[in-house]
Amino acid sequence: MGLADEALAQFREAAQRKPNWYSLYNNMAWILATHPDPSRRDPLESIRLAERAAELTDHRRAEVLDTLAAGHDFPVPERMVDAEFQQIWEQ
Repeated sequence: MGLADEALAQFREAAQRKPNWYSLYNNMAWILATHPDPSRRDPLESIRLAERAAELTDHRRAEVLDTLAAGHDFPVPERMVDAEFQQIWEQ
């Protein structure tokens, strides 16, 4: 496990204890959008987390909006799109 993965795990744990701390969501989103290993990137989850951080800050923090944009910069792998559509259809 690399440093980015360790940080992500710690941020996830902290978010369970501090669910309204926007920087945790922002940091998780940034890691998932820009992970050094492209196979570990998760643009859809990154966008979801960045949107949560944006909501918590009333869309007023530049770093959160930057992270949200980063999530949109990477192509979404087809396997993720298929899984996302499957979730939508099951609702």
